[in-house]
Amino acid sequence: IPSSEVSYMVSEWKRTMPLARPSSRAAFLFDYDGDPLPRTTFEKALGRADELLGTHSAGPFFCGATVSAADVAWAPFLERYGPAV
Repeated sequence: IPSSEVSYMVSEWKRTMPLARPSSRAAFLFDYDGDPLPRTTFEKALGRADELLGTHSAGPFFCGATVSAADVAWAPFLERYGPAV
């Protein structure tokens, strides 16, 4: 996998995830006041992740058929977002 492709997918994670209260237990789930982020925020992030995953027909991962740092960056947050929607 070209490192530029992995870097692009990781940078897209940074652009896609909402600005939210940092937390080691619930990162990107609550705003700075402690209120849950709106459902539309989750839907937008998951939609963008789906678009990025669809750019490679060679496999199910962000950069194709092989797991990369991009998948490692996205996976924990996608796992947390699923139940929120």
